Amino acid sequence: RICHPFYLKRLNAVMAVDQSAALIVMSAGEATRRKVPREKWIFLHGCSEANDFVEVLERPSLCQSPAIRIAGAQALKMAGVEDVNRDIKFFDIYSCFPVAVQIACRELGIDSSITPLTLTGGLAYHGGPGSNYVTHSIVVAAEKLRCCSGDS
Repeated sequence: RICHPFYLKRLNAVMAVDQSAALIVMSAGEATRRKVPREKWIFLHGCSEANDFVEVLERPSLCQSPAIRIAGAQALKMAGVEDVNRDIKFFDIYSCFPVAVQIACRELGIDSSITPLTLTGGLAYHGGPGSNYVTHSIVVAAEKLRCCSGDS
């Protein structure tokens, strides 16, 4: 086998999947008007966006992501997070490749030894980048937050 002994299921994204997920985003006023039960409400406390647009081979470092560091810091600050390992209960780090998870943890200060880094099983067990993975991770996070109301 060409991949032996290096093949490990947890290191590979699966592209051929058949799944779906959906989100509905609305204001609290609209949710009230539509009689959405308050226990179903989930609030976004922080967000940001950035991109590492530099071609991979032109990057000054392959083990860093300025975009994750800058956008992550802004989103965490907006959400009032002081200690990412203490203040956040659930993570779902986008896992296109293992190195992406390792870099994200390093850039955000997440101690991967004390908390699970995925709610869905990651791309190796829940589909590939073409399968709308992030929508699934948001839906699972909302379900977790609903069942653990009152927790961080």
